[in-house]
Amino acid sequence: MLVSDRKRTWAGACPRPLETLTSRRGGRLPRRPGPRPQAFHLAVPLRQAAGTAGADGTLRRPMEGTHLGPPGEPGLIEELAANAWPALIVQVVDGWRLRYTPGVRARRASSVLPMGGRDEVGLEDRMALVDDFYARRGQPVRYQMSPAAHPADLDAVLQERGFAIEAPVHVQTAWIEAVLGAFRPASPHVVVDEQPSDPWLAAYTELFRRGDARTLRRVLLDRIAPPVGYALLRIDHISAAIGMGVAERGWLGIFSMGTHERFRRRGAATALLVALARWAETHHVVKAYLQVEEENDPAHRLYERAGFQTLYRYHYRIRQMS
Repeated sequence: MLVSDRKRTWAGACPRPLETLTSRRGGRLPRRPGPRPQAFHLAVPLRQAAGTAGADGTLRRPMEGTHLGPPGEPGLIEELAANAWPALIVQVVDGWRLRYTPGVRARRASSVLPMGGRDEVGLEDRMALVDDFYARRGQPVRYQMSPAAHPADLDAVLQERGFAIEAPVHVQTAWIEAVLGAFRPASPHVVVDEQPSDPWLAAYTELFRRGDARTLRRVLLDRIAPPVGYALLRIDHISAAIGMGVAERGWLGIFSMGTHERFRRRGAATALLVALARWAETHHVVKAYLQVEEENDPAHRLYERAGFQTLYRYHYRIRQMS
C-alpha cells in the first residue's frame, strides 16, 4: 500500500451542543524538495439542507445536477467496496472471490463475493470449492448477495439449500456536491489522517469490537490500495467519533462511521461525513457510496438529509456449520 503521512485537520472550538463551526479555509501546502509536509489545516464549511448560503445570507439551491437521483451501478460499487475492505486471503474462482480474514470479525472480509466470470466452472463445482475453502478454515459458508451476484438465480438456489438471510443492508449513493450542500456550519475538531492513528484504532476497537486493533491494521487497513482518510473527532481529549473514507475512480466509499454514546445526536456524525467529503474532493471525487443496515433508523435519517438515496440492497446468505 502506498501510504502518505499527510494529515488534514478541520479545526474549530467545540461548544456543546456541536452546532456551529466558523473558521477559514486554507489550501494545500506548496510542494518543495525534501520530506512531504506533515499537516495542513482546512476548515470545513457545513451548510443547511435547503441549500448553500450566499454572501447576503440567503439560501441558494445546490447546482443543477445534484438532484438527478442516486448515481452508480451495483457491479462497480461492489468492486470498489471489495477494494476498500480487502480480505487477507482471497481465492478467485471464475469471478467469485472467496474471502477470509482471520482475527477480524467482519462479514465482508470473510464471505463469498459471487461476481460474474467466464462461466468456465459450473455452479456445482464452484459451490463445492466454496464449501472446501471455508471448511478447511473452520468457518461458516457465507455469500454476499447483491444485484451484481452471478448467476442471477444464485440467491434462490441458496435459499432452496437452506441458507438463511443475514444482515440486510441498503447501499446508498449521493453526489459529493449534494453532501456538502446539505448542512449548515458546525464546529467540532475533526482530523482526517491518511494513516490510522493510535486514537483512531482504539476508538474503532471500542466502538465496533471486531478484533484487536493491531491485527486489524496489519491484516486489513494497511493493505487498502486506494487512498484512505481516517476521520477522528476528539472532544475534551476523548475520541468522540470516527469514520473512514476510501477514494477510488471518482468515488468516496464511507465506512466505519461510529459515535461514542456520550456524543450522539450532537452533530458528530454530520461533521465526520462532511470532513470526509472535503478530504475526498482533494482526490477528485464527485460521488459517494455507503452501506447502512436496514434497521439503523438514525443512520438512515442522517444520510437522507445528506442527499443519499438507496441504489440497491444486499444481504448475506449463511449456512451454519454442522
